[in-house]
Parts: sequence; structure tokens; C-alpha cells
Amino acid sequence: GNVTFSCSEPQLVAATFQSSSSSFLSLPAPAPILEGLSVRLQFRTWNPDGLLLSSPLISGQEPRYLILQISSGRLHLTHQTSALKMSEVSA
Repeated sequence: GNVTFSCSEPQLVAATFQSSSSSFLSLPAPAPILEGLSVRLQFRTWNPDGLLLSSPLISGQEPRYLILQISSGRLHLTHQTSALKMSEVSA
């Protein structure tokens, strides 16, 4: 008989924000996964400063956050593990 194979391409959705500094996109959070989480995002901007991603991380009693921002044209990733402790990576 006939055998066919097809692999559907992932559907990409672009979001464009006109000149409003208060625009944002809110995505639904996936169900909690104990093993980890993998996310792939693509950003394109002409703005040298701005918040690209902010997400609370659920872990125990204390709130934790993951923040990705662009400042003076450089990427900054911040992982806040408690009110007094945070890790930062810049590129």
C-alpha cells in the first residue's frame, strides 16, 4: 500500500507591539513539572532597554523568579532564589 510520512512544522506566532511602553504578552503557564522546564523564545527589538520575560517559579514556601531583560543593548538573566539571594548572567 501507500506509505507517507509527514512532520508538521511548529506553528510560530509573532506578536508586534506598537509604540506603547506598557504593552505586554501574557502566556498560560504549563502544569508544574518536577523534572524541569524547557522554553524556547525568540525576541527581536530595536529598543536598547526593556523587560523581555518575567516568570515566577514555584518551589516551596519562598517565591522565586526568573527575569530576562535588555539593558543598554545587553541581555541580563536574573534568577532570584530568595529575597536576599539572586544569580545574574549577562551577555
